[in-house]
Parts: sequence; structure tokens; C-alpha cells
Amino acid sequence: ANSNAENLLWLFNIAAIIYEFYRCVLGVGPRNYFSIFYNVFEFVKALLWVLLFVLKFVYPVDCTTLTTSGFVRSDFTDNFGGAVDALEDALLDDNDAAAAADSNMMFFSSTQADASLDCADVELRNSNQVESYMILWSVQCILFWLTPLFYLQRTETTGPLLHIIGLMTRDMMNFLLLAGIFWIGVSFAIFYVVNEDLKAYESEEGDSELTGPSSLGDLSSCIFYGFLMILGQQDWDSISNTSELIGLERSLLLDFYSALTAVVGTVLLLNLLIAMLSTTFADVSEVSALQVNYIRVTQSYAAARDISLIPPPLNYFAFMLMAVWFIVDLLVTVCTA
Repeated sequence: ANSNAENLLWLFNIAAIIYEFYRCVLGVGPRNYFSIFYNVFEFVKALLWVLLFVLKFVYPVDCTTLTTSGFVRSDFTDNFGGAVDALEDALLDDNDAAAAADSNMMFFSSTQADASLDCADVELRNSNQVESYMILWSVQCILFWLTPLFYLQRTETTGPLLHIIGLMTRDMMNFLLLAGIFWIGVSFAIFYVVNEDLKAYESEEGDSELTGPSSLGDLSSCIFYGFLMILGQQDWDSISNTSELIGLERSLLLDFYSALTAVVGTVLLLNLLIAMLSTTFADVSEVSALQVNYIRVTQSYAAARDISLIPPPLNYFAFMLMAVWFIVDLLVTVCTA
């Protein structure tokens, strides 16, 4: 069962969903609504709340779909008591249930059911449905903390800075294009030299211990290592002192690639980025104050054209009053007709 705080949260979320869809469909209209970036931002947040609501209440997690037998801790049964109680009645006899209660843990044996079961917290969190819920919720957290920026862009202190940051994104895109081309080239060069000779492998005894370097074992690790080389944060031990595995010449070649990439990436590219951003700051800092005033005018004009609806969660009362008014108006119309 959900806690009172969570129920209150979802009550507010539903009010926000109704508010945004009402403004879009019955308010200013979809065309005028989506012409403002802030409305698009809020509409995306409302859509995320809809998806989270579907994953939470319409299609909740069913622990019976987990197929690895194991234990169910008591804290899991507190959160998913209904499903666990049904499985407990079907799979456990009285003695097993008493033993589970004494040990503060429930155990579902694969010999007591056709399919094994695992409702452990780790198994549950690694399911596709829960991972999707976590991803959407984490994105929602980021969007919510970005929302105050739309209000801060009207102020004289932070407004110009936000405007400058927005213009600097163009320079960042150009920089990322140059750095990305260099990054991919270096990553493929490293992978071609290393191949899979530095990949971790099992020892000859057949135990589970891995021996040998493992940071450059495949293409994905080489790409990540190339990214660290551009930032100057690479691990030199991954390519040094490895002549027994890849040969002294190949090891020295990797050292040369790493040093060259660190110089080009850290010294040249990063200083180029700093120079580009400094130039952009000097060019737009004088007109950024005028841009803030322009934002104030446009937002005030948009607010004057917007519908006069109280924001969530107080819009519940507005909708209830509207329903009462509609019923009273309908009764008066019927009685006086």
C-alpha cells in the first residue's frame, strides 16, 4: 500500500496533468499553447506523469513474473503485501509460514511451485518495468529542478547569465563536433593496436577469478578510454608495463597515442573552447539586459492571453465549482423552460 505522502503526491500530480491538458485543449488552443517553450516544457512533464501513473497503478510490478528462486524480505512484503499474501497461501504450509515469520524472511522453494520465484529487492529493481519507472522518474526530477530557470530568466542578476549560457550552446555544439571526430579516430586507433589482448580472461584452473588488464578489452572500453584521454584523465597503468601481453612496441605506441591525445585534447581543444566561450560572453553581455526586458514583455503578454485558471492542486476546487455551476445552470434552464 502507498503511504499517505505518496498518495498526496499523486493527487497533486493528477491535478497538474488536468491543468496542462485543459490549458492546451480548452484554453488558448494547441497552436498558441505550443508556441511558447515554457508550455512545451510543462506539457512534457505532464506526459511523464501520465507514463509514471500507468506504470505505477495500471500495470504495477508483478513479482510472480520473476523467475529466479530465492528469498523475500519482510520489507518487500510490507510494500507488496497483496501479491505476497496470495503466493504465501498457495506455496507455503503452516509450518513454513511460521518458520518464515520467526526468521523475519519468507522463502519460496522451487519444489513447491511449477516455476521458481524471486521477489527480492535487487531482482525487482533490475526488472525492465522498474528500470523504466526509474528512468522516467529521474528525468522528471531533472525537469522539475530546471523549472525555476524559467522564472529566474526574468531577473536582472541571473537572467543575463542564462541568456549567455543559451548562446554558448552553439559554441559547444561546434566544439563537440571537432572533439568527437578526434575522439572516434583515437578510439579506433587504440582498439586496432590493442585488439583483445588486454581483455580479462579466466585462469587456467577454471576458477572465477579474472587475471590480466581489463580496461581495454573491447571497442566500448576503448571508446571510453579515448574520452578519458581527451580530458587527460586516462589510467596510464592500463597501457604501461604490458609488454608481455601486447609487446613492447605496441605498448610504446599506446603511450605515444595517449600523450598526443592528452596534449591535443587538454591543451588545444579545451583552450579553444575557453576562447570561444569568452568571445561569446564579451559579444552578448552588453545586450543580455535588453534580452531580459524582452522576455519580461513576452511573458507578460502571454500571461494576459492565457486562461484564468487557478494552478494545481487548487484547480480541484475550481473544477468542482464549475461542476456545481453547470448543474445549477442546467436545473434553472430546465425549470424555467
